[in-house]
Amino acid sequence: MVMGIRLAVISVHGDSIPYWDDFGIGRLLHKYQAGTLSISHIFADANEHRLVFNRILSIGYFETNQGQWDQKIAMVVNSAIWALSGVILLKICIQHLRFPSVLAPATLIVLFWFLPIALVNIIWGVQTHTYTMLLFGVLGCWYTSAPLFSARWWGGVICLACAPLTLAGGTFASFSVLGISLLIAIKNRFQDRHSNVLMVACTLSGVFGLWLIFIQPGGSMPKPFEFEYAIVTFLKTLSWPLISQWWPSVIFAIPISLLLFQELFQKESMSRLARFTLALYLFLFLLAIAVAYARGQSGAAPARRYFDYLTLIPISSIMALVQIEFVKTTVLKKSALTSLFIIWVVILAAAIPSLRFSYAYTVQDNQSVKVNHTQKLLSFLNTMDEKWLLNKGFRGVPYPDDEELVRMMKNFNDADMLPYVLQTPKPIEFDFRWTPEQIEASPFIVNGTINVITGEHFVKPFEQNVFGSYKPRSLGVKATGTFESTEFHHNRDYIYVPVTGYYGYPGMSIKFVDAVSGEEFPMPESVANTRNAENWIYVSLKLKKGYYKLVAEDANDSLWFGFATPKSVGRWSYRVERLIANSMLVWLAGLVILLFSLRHSIFATFLNQPSLKTRPDES
Repeated sequence: MVMGIRLAVISVHGDSIPYWDDFGIGRLLHKYQAGTLSISHIFADANEHRLVFNRILSIGYFETNQGQWDQKIAMVVNSAIWALSGVILLKICIQHLRFPSVLAPATLIVLFWFLPIALVNIIWGVQTHTYTMLLFGVLGCWYTSAPLFSARWWGGVICLACAPLTLAGGTFASFSVLGISLLIAIKNRFQDRHSNVLMVACTLSGVFGLWLIFIQPGGSMPKPFEFEYAIVTFLKTLSWPLISQWWPSVIFAIPISLLLFQELFQKESMSRLARFTLALYLFLFLLAIAVAYARGQSGAAPARRYFDYLTLIPISSIMALVQIEFVKTTVLKKSALTSLFIIWVVILAAAIPSLRFSYAYTVQDNQSVKVNHTQKLLSFLNTMDEKWLLNKGFRGVPYPDDEELVRMMKNFNDADMLPYVLQTPKPIEFDFRWTPEQIEASPFIVNGTINVITGEHFVKPFEQNVFGSYKPRSLGVKATGTFESTEFHHNRDYIYVPVTGYYGYPGMSIKFVDAVSGEEFPMPESVANTRNAENWIYVSLKLKKGYYKLVAEDANDSLWFGFATPKSVGRWSYRVERLIANSMLVWLAGLVILLFSLRHSIFATFLNQPSLKTRPDES
């Protein structure tokens, strides 16, 4: 269900057009395609970060997508990683908390995972490192508490070692586990073998992460900020989702402090869930320090792209709240705990306007630049005139260095690796063997807008040639006939044809003819653009690689349709587009699975019968 919601968001706001840091991935893929990529490029720094898994996954998408770069694939994979981390958190709560204590944290996890709280990450493919850091952090904090040297324990240690290879903040996952393990070791007078060994492992992975940060030139240079502003930024970060205030951080910290006090001074050893909860909060505590270090110049709140992993702050807080036992001994203390929970819920409710503003701002910001950037990139690619990208000002083009953008776009275009929405293949033309009389008799003309004085066709620089059956009867030509193109090369699994008008109505068709064998491959004709004939849509066809001609026919003298040069599309780009288009079906499938898994509880609730899984003596 979470995947379905995220796919729906991507379908509305997502775009395959690269933006800002996306071009770093593009440069990497260009090196990979040219055969000049080395292992050093995979582990190279990006500011203070490493983004190793981001790069590895991107190469995997690129290779399996037949050499086509498409950020939408990364968006979908990011959504899957996000959903997986939520499932893990939910599983931990359900398995280790009793009813009704499990309701509060489980509800919060579901709420945060359903809401697109960090829209900027959802529609920005390069943000994979945010989701992998969160996933490795959660897995590392949880599985390192498994039995020593078990497979799960080793998996947790490996996750801690992998976390620094995402964002630099992933290094703090090791130090958070180290800190909790040290407290346990002190409590047990260093007699606990599990904690002693784990401290060594965490120290090694933590030092590895710090080494990656400090070996980068300039990576450890102090940032210009004032101490009081840094403190405000730190507290605002720990106050998420109410980041406009600093005091919620104190409310969230109270349950953590009480749980820590309870676990340190009780005779029993610290429970696995308590160890995980404290490590998770300490992880975010250290990340908040890093945010204050990086963004503490004016007491600013954390950036919107941090929102996804900051969800762990209130989640760890409420997980601590439901584990507190020693304060439940008197009515007064029970009331205090209830009051704390009510205040805690009020904080979440008060944060709704700011979260809505963040979402609305991202949508507006994305819409204001997307169309402009797309037109400029396509205009440059169609004309190779650098004026479309140079001297356009900050964010006038989708990259901060316009001269570097010109060089990259030329390289990407020459390598035929651009997303299909930016492809500018050689425009198709009338078959050169057609006589002028045949061309004149065809209803299909290039670029339907004609200057009545000069007789020239008008072409927008960001559009390629458009053929349409627009020829009016007033010219004495019947508006029916065919179009046959020159040969063109198709080099991927799928082909997209941009169409407009009333394509799909009777008598209007497009087919591809194999230039060698003459075999015909008709395009689907079930797509009819009835509501607005001026809209452009893509019609897709699975087509083997080779050389083809496009043959269009208009046998309907009362309607028209148009088409542009076909584009080759990689297999994963096609599948991801289909998946995104069916986001509602994905959501409904999740709902059906949920209802099926709860069928026994539903039966027991609504029919007032014991659960079918419960033995009669336990009913």
